[in-house]
Amino acid sequence: DYSGDSGSLESALRSTEDGLWYRRVDFSPHVSEKRIKKVREGRIIEMKKLYGVTAAMVTPFRKSGEVDYDGLGQLTCMLIDKGVDCLYPCGTTGEMFRLSVEERKKIAETVIQKAMGRVRVFVHCGAMDEKDTIQLLRHAESAGADGAGIVTPAFFGATDREIEEYYVT
Repeated sequence: DYSGDSGSLESALRSTEDGLWYRRVDFSPHVSEKRIKKVREGRIIEMKKLYGVTAAMVTPFRKSGEVDYDGLGQLTCMLIDKGVDCLYPCGTTGEMFRLSVEERKKIAETVIQKAMGRVRVFVHCGAMDEKDTIQLLRHAESAGADGAGIVTPAFFGATDREIEEYYVT
């Protein structure tokens, strides 16, 4: 957690090799577009804080097995109308194991676009492959997610050290 002063956040970001996304700035309407661009280019990005009710969203599928993006949009709006504070697409409901990286990106985009800033959207970016996890994290940032979550890869006999290395690298 880099919740300390901005100096510690900057140090933490500088200490990483590729400047991965750790936290996203909570932009208010009073922040100028120019300032937002500078912050993003400088990679000093902060996640918004979670609060209230977060829904780990199920992913609707058609009978053909394809993702039902229209149904996903309807589900997004229904959850917001019912008072959910944060949406967590591709979360801990298990569908991520049968989805391609491209499908997961489109799911994230659909939820973010339908939410229209009315609630926070944290996208689950964990994958069985580190390369896919990093690709999904970068996409979540560029798509406008408010944050991301990474669930440890499934139980394939990883040691504590291997799990630590997964998150550190």
